[in-house]
Amino acid sequence: MTRFWIDGVENGPIPSDNRSLMYGEGVFETLRVIDHQLPLLRYHWQRVTEAAEQLGLCVSLDVAENFIRSLDLTGIQWLRLQWSPRSTGRGYGAQDRAAPCHLLIWAGSELTSDASGVKLRRLTTQLPRRSFSHGLKMVSAPEYSQAARELAALVPTHSVSDGLLLTSKGDVIETTRSNIIFIGLEGIVTPCLREYGVGGVMRRALLEQAKLKGWKVVVRPIHYRELDSFTSVYVSNALMGCRPVDQIDSHYYSPSNTFNFEALSRELGFNDD
Repeated sequence: MTRFWIDGVENGPIPSDNRSLMYGEGVFETLRVIDHQLPLLRYHWQRVTEAAEQLGLCVSLDVAENFIRSLDLTGIQWLRLQWSPRSTGRGYGAQDRAAPCHLLIWAGSELTSDASGVKLRRLTTQLPRRSFSHGLKMVSAPEYSQAARELAALVPTHSVSDGLLLTSKGDVIETTRSNIIFIGLEGIVTPCLREYGVGGVMRRALLEQAKLKGWKVVVRPIHYRELDSFTSVYVSNALMGCRPVDQIDSHYYSPSNTFNFEALSRELGFNDD
């Protein structure tokens, strides 16, 4: 069951001139709830703050946090918070940037995971270069919708958990739902997200913890041709935490004995369920 609020009113109406509806403008965060706690809240708020500054949005984290505190989170496994700019008229520029954003919140009690192991398949959908909004969770993201449709068409005939997304140059960026981390001779290697993809909060937290443990972390472009040079692969997002990848196309992997990302995930408040 999913519940919905807008500006604190359950099942309230969405204004017809809402800029998310009209222009796809706005940002969102999806938060995991575990035992009434939000384990990555600090990282979510960091990303929202960065997005608000970059897009010129008026976002109140205090309003969001106070509303979350008022909720009964019993049985809730995830929250989606979306900040949508108000409209003052027609046109892309017709907006009062000083007006607080509408706050839309969804709460859900169902969450699925890949208990049998993560298997990835390369998709033909390519990620576009985003010089302006890279790294952010934007409301408007047609490339991910297209990738999800392509993945859905594969599932009936292939044993696949998620789809691998590349650039037109063949660089690996992420999956349709997760960031990706490789283990090889260099240590921990993860794609550079300076111009492509979404910088996930779980990825940020994992890499931060890895560096605190003294693990070597390399952020650089990773070409698809390099996949056979890695021994372990992990995917991560704010809902499932971190999971080892068994297979990418014809490449097979096993969990790392040196870099235990599953243990890091548990330290951040995620269990193995």
